[in-house]
Amino acid sequence: MKIVLLGAVAFAAAAFIACGGGSTSPTAAPTNAPMASPVVTVAPTAVPVFDTAWATEQVTPVISADLQAFQDQDWSGLYDNLSAASQIGCSRSEFVGNLVGDWFLFTAFGGDKVLAAEKQDLQDGTLAITFNAITADSITYVFGTNDPATVVREDGKWLSVDDSCGKPTTSTAAPTVAPVATLPVVAAPTEAPIVVAAPTVANGYTALCNDGSYSDAATHQGACSRHGGVAVFYK
Repeated sequence: MKIVLLGAVAFAAAAFIACGGGSTSPTAAPTNAPMASPVVTVAPTAVPVFDTAWATEQVTPVISADLQAFQDQDWSGLYDNLSAASQIGCSRSEFVGNLVGDWFLFTAFGGDKVLAAEKQDLQDGTLAITFNAITADSITYVFGTNDPATVVREDGKWLSVDDSCGKPTTSTAAPTVAPVATLPVVAAPTEAPIVVAAPTVANGYTALCNDGSYSDAATHQGACSRHGGVAVFYK
C-alpha cells in the first residue's frame, strides 16, 4: 500500500510539473499605444468688409468733431485735423482767415441753426450720410445738405481733406502763356481832299446843296429843300 501511494505521489508530481504547475514563466510588459497628437485648428483671419456700415462707423467721429469745432469756432483745431497734403496747400493763417469770413455769412443766413440740428441728428443716429467712394484709406461722403467731403487715413487716424485754399496737393507751376504776336501797324492811306471850286455869284447860284447840286434860290429859306439841305451859302 505504501508503494502504491509513493507511486501515485510520483505520478502526480510528474503530471504537475508537465502542466507547468509550481513554476512562473516571465510575462511580457504590455505595449502602450502611441498617443494621438492634438489637432490644432487655426481660426481664419477675418477679412474686413469696407461697406457703408463700416464707413459710417469711421466717419461719424470725424463729423462729430468737425461740427463741435464749428460751434466752438475752433478754427485752429479744425486745421489740426487736416491731412498733411491739405496743410501743405493751405497755411494755418489762410485757412483760419477763410473760415472766419465764411462764418459771418453762414450765421447771417441761419447756418448755425442748421449746424446745431445736424449735430443733434448725428447724436440721435438719424443724420443721413451717403457715400460716393469707400476704400481702406479713403472715404468720400455727404451728410445733410453739405457738399461732398473726403477723409483719409494717416498714421491710423482719419483726417479731413480741404481745398479751400486750392488743391490739397503740392503746388504746380502756372501754365506758360504764349506771347501774343505784335502785328505791324499799317497807317491808313491819307485821302487827298476833294477841292470843289465854288461857282461865282455871276453864275446865279446862291448855295451849294448837300447832294452836290446848286441852288439859285433868292433867299436862304427853302434853298436846297429837295437836295438834302444847304452845304454852303454863297451870299
